[in-house]
Formats: sequence, C-alpha cells, structure tokens
Amino acid sequence: MNILPTYKGYTVDYRLKQFRKVPLDRLPEFVEFDSEKGDKLLAQMIRKNLVPKEVLVNLF
Repeated sequence: MNILPTYKGYTVDYRLKQFRKVPLDRLPEFVEFDSEKGDKLLAQMIRKNLVPKEVLVNLF
C-alpha cells in the first residue's frame, strides 16, 4: 500500500491533482492544483524538490 505524501498539513494526491486536509473538528478542505492556493503550494513543493521527477513530468 502506498502512503500519500504530506505538505504543510495537507495530504498531496498527485493522481487527483489536489491537496486535502481533513481536520477532526471541521469540514474537509480540498484544494485543486489549478486553483490559486493549490498553485502556490505546488510551486513551493517544486522549488524545494519535494515532487518526484516522474510525477512532475505528468502534472502539466
């Protein structure tokens, strides 16, 4: 079983192209990669070399 990576409290799902946060006391938050917030988070991950190269070539 594969474990999805996390970044700044979000679970990163490259297949669905979204960040997800599911706090126990609030509703789940889903941030699409192509949203303003998602683009910012993804850019930070890319600058820090946290996105595997095989995933990076398939994101765009």
